[in-house]
Parts: sequence; C-alpha cells; structure tokens
Amino acid sequence: MSSGRGLRALLVFLLFCLAAAAASASHSRAVGGRLALDAQAASQALPLEGEWGFAWQQFVAPDWSELPTAALAAVPSSWNELGPAAKPDGQDGWGSYALLLDCPAGQSMAIEPVGQRTASRLFINGEAVAAHGEPGTTRGSTVAAVHSRTPITREFDCPLRLTLHIANFDHRAGGFVRPIHAGPADRLAEAREERLAYHVALLSAYGLVGLVALIFFLVRRREITPLLFGLFCLSMAAYTDLNGERLLLRLWPPQVSWSTYIRAEYLSWIAAMGLFLLTLRGLFPAHIHRRAVEAVLAVLAACTGAVLFLAPGTFSHIVAPGQAIAVAVALYVAVALLRERSDRRGDAQVVLAGMTVVLIAMAIDLLMVDTPGSDRKLAPAAFAMFLLSPGIVLARRLSHALNAEERSRTLEENARLREDVERMSRHDLKTPLNSILGVARLLRNEPGLTRHQQDLVGVLQVAGLRMVEMVNLSLDLFKMETGSYVFRPQAVDLREVVARVLVDLSTHAQAHRVFLHTPGGNGGPVWARAEELLCYSTIANLVKNAVEATPPGGRVIVELAPGDPVTLRVHNPGVVPPDIARRF
Repeated sequence: MSSGRGLRALLVFLLFCLAAAAASASHSRAVGGRLALDAQAASQALPLEGEWGFAWQQFVAPDWSELPTAALAAVPSSWNELGPAAKPDGQDGWGSYALLLDCPAGQSMAIEPVGQRTASRLFINGEAVAAHGEPGTTRGSTVAAVHSRTPITREFDCPLRLTLHIANFDHRAGGFVRPIHAGPADRLAEAREERLAYHVALLSAYGLVGLVALIFFLVRRREITPLLFGLFCLSMAAYTDLNGERLLLRLWPPQVSWSTYIRAEYLSWIAAMGLFLLTLRGLFPAHIHRRAVEAVLAVLAACTGAVLFLAPGTFSHIVAPGQAIAVAVALYVAVALLRERSDRRGDAQVVLAGMTVVLIAMAIDLLMVDTPGSDRKLAPAAFAMFLLSPGIVLARRLSHALNAEERSRTLEENARLREDVERMSRHDLKTPLNSILGVARLLRNEPGLTRHQQDLVGVLQVAGLRMVEMVNLSLDLFKMETGSYVFRPQAVDLREVVARVLVDLSTHAQAHRVFLHTPGGNGGPVWARAEELLCYSTIANLVKNAVEATPPGGRVIVELAPGDPVTLRVHNPGVVPPDIARRF
C-alpha cells in the first residue's frame, strides 16, 4: 500500500463521516416537548431529538394527556449542567423525560428503545415497553444495568406520549444521553439490520485478522509480535462490540450489571492501546523507544488499577485523559515512522498510511468524548482499516523469515547428506586400499624382485598408506568446518615432512616437466608443534598446486627456514590467475 493510496482512503473515510453527520442533522427536532411529524416523516426511521419535557427528582405518571413537566431539556444530552431552572449541577439523581410524538392520526409508529446511563424505564401511551435495570430514588434502590438485546416495540396508534424514567448513581454523566428511534416497525428493523451488518463486518475483520496472527504465532513461536497483534485485534473486537450492538452480551442474561459492563469496556480499550503500542514497537524497535513504551504502559497500568478498584462513577472520569493519551501515542508513532528513512521495503509507509486514519479518528473521538449521542466511536472503524497495514508488514516479514528457515533447513540437509556420502566413501575406499597394501607387502617379500622393482613396490606401499591417512584426514577436515575438531599438537620434523612430499610428488612433477628444488635440503631437523598428517596434507597441496601452475621447464622452490615461527616458502614462476587470487 502506498502513502498516496492511504491518503485517498483517509479522504473517503472523512467524506463518509461528514455525509453521516449531515444526514443526522437533517431530521426534524422536538420543540417545547412536542415533535410534529407529517405523513412522510412518520413513515421514516428517525431519532427523537430536540427539547423534551424534564422533571427533576420525579417519576411522572406515564398516562398523562398534557405535558406533565414545566422544564425542558435537550435530548440527547447529559443532565449534569442543565442549570438551576431544571436541576442542580451534578451527575447523581433521578428524573423523568416526556415527549409528545405528534404524528398523523390513523398512522402508527414503533419505538426502538436504547439503554441510558445507568438505569431507565420507557413508557408509550402509559404502557411500559422497555426497562434497563431498575431506576430508583436512591443509590441503594437503583439497579444499574445494560441491555444485551433491545427488541423493537409493537406499533402504537398516533399520537404517541413517551415517558422515560432515568436514575444515575454510577456514571460521571447522567441523563438522556443516547437517542431513541421511532418509525414503522419494518423501517426500524431495516435500519437495525444495516447496523448489524456494519457491526458484524467490523467484528469479522478484527476476528479474522487476529486469528491469522495467532496462527502465525503458533507456527513461529519465537516471534512475539504476531501474538501481540492478534491479542490487539481481539481486544479491539471486544471494545467495538461493547460500544456497538453488544452481540457478545447475548451470551449472558438479558440484563447485565452496568458495573461489569463498563469495567469490561474500559479494560478492553486499555488493553487495546497497550497491545497496539507493543505491536508497533515489535515491528520498529529501532524507532519506537523502549522508555516511551514503558512510560505509556505505566500510565495504562494505573488506569487499569483505577477501573478494577474504583467505582464506575469515579473511574469513568479517565475517559478524556485516556483518549488524550491514545492521541499522543498515535502522534508519537506517526512521527517515529516519518523518521524511518532506511526502510527500503516500505513497511513504515504502509503502517503510516493506516496510522493517519487512526490518528484523525481518535482526535475526533477526543473532541466529541462527552458530546451526547450514540456511544459509537470512530476509532473502532479506523482501527479496522488500520489492521491491514501491520497485517501486510507481518505477513511480509514472516514470509521472509520462513523462506530463510526453509533455506537453512535445506543447507543443513545438504550438509548431512554430504557427510553421509563422505562417510560411505571413506568406508568404500578403505577396502580396496587395504587390499593394495596387502599385495604390496606380499610383493616386497618376493625373493625374485630386482632392486628397482622393490623400490617401486615401496613407493606403492607408501602411497597406499598416505591414501589411508588422507581418508582418515577427511573426517578431521569436516570437523574443522563444523568447529568440532580438537587440535592435538606434537613435535614434528617439518624438514622430514617436506622431503617425503617431494619424493611422493616427484613423479607428478616429472609428468609436468617441472623441477623441484629445496635449498639447504640436507640441513638438520626443523621442529614445530603440529600434527604431522595435517602438515603433510597442507604442504603437499601447496607444492602440487605450484607444480600445476608452473609452465614446462620451470622450477618450484620449496624453502624451509627455522625460527619462531617456522617459515615455509613455496615459489613458482608465473602470475596467479585473477579469479584464483580473489579467493586466496
């Protein structure tokens, strides 16, 4: 994904948000506790927003015919600061909202009730149609709860008189904060199906990407980043569901404790933020500093303690600073990725494109954190779009790692195969060599051989012994390559070793018409601490290569100089070919 494509996706996302905001602003609004609808408006699904009648510390009788309240309150809105004309400032208390839904006679409308903070009860034309918890007049008599499923009511004949009793003792902001919707039952059902489809798509995106990341971790457990990313996806799935249609709550009773619900919502958000930062730290450890991550995790740990041990009315105040921390983290990560100039694979650009969407969405959520309306946030949708970027980076990196491991396994298998072949070759070579040595011993004991023939048989016997030693040496060479060889030095006369090499290679030198010369060859012993067989192999290879590189008629000089260390010089005329010189 290029940065240009990411910016285009961001533009589409923002246009969608603006269009949604414009659409929501075009609905009719209640005035003075009455919402007048014509036949066309009554045939649509619309939120019941505007001025509702409001009565503080009073549960008005739901069978009213005239608006039973003197004060008015904006809906959706928190009642904390309605003013002294409606209620004292503060969050805790109880009261009623009332609305006359003045739709044309002969038509009928249904209501889709929505739970409020933190206990509510809805009446239509005096009939109780929904209850979320049990609103009371004191903290002890109020049972705060949240719905796990909200059925659409049956249709009531127009006009509709709506009464909502609310009690709040468990949240920082009480009142009628989430709009309810009215309309024909089939239109409300269609709108709900659209929301469910959108919600299921979000959950599916989080769930599938998280599952794939966890499978990656199970396949390659040494990589912790896929595990963190998978847990981040699951945490965001839980948070998205608790702020949306709450499908996961359907596994529980119809009414779920408000305290349990709000703790789960906050903890899932805190976990998602921590895992989000740890995932990006795992992807870009050189650019996201460890101390910054530790500082954020410490703040999130403190928030977790507050959620676990404080009352919801207290810990719910951390939402604004929590959103601010999330925006700050997103800004920090975005700046860190902008500084990533050595990223040749483009991983930083891919993640940065997704981060741009997340950053703007969280900034909008922060600005609207206490704005009345639906509890749905932009961050879950933005994070769902963001999932593609780290998913692409992780898949690319894991693919490279798995390919490297496959190549490593192939090399190891080839090494084992080579070792097996060499082991079998050594075993197969020793059998005919032992036969050659046996025949050489028998020939040497023959009485009819001439002196020259005995010398030839002696050369054959020595060469056979050297071949056996070289076969044994091949195992030592393999151990040297693998770093498992144990060096066992002893006193070795290198002058004697050089003499044997020259004797053994004399025939080879004669075949190439090359002369072997050793200045001072009759001197005394030259001792060194070494292994005789390895010295013989090394010197023989050097002299043999020199003979083969010398033109006919040339001379190879082998000079041995005692000292500490001992110096061996092998000289031949000519120039070393460039392709060989580069590998010297």
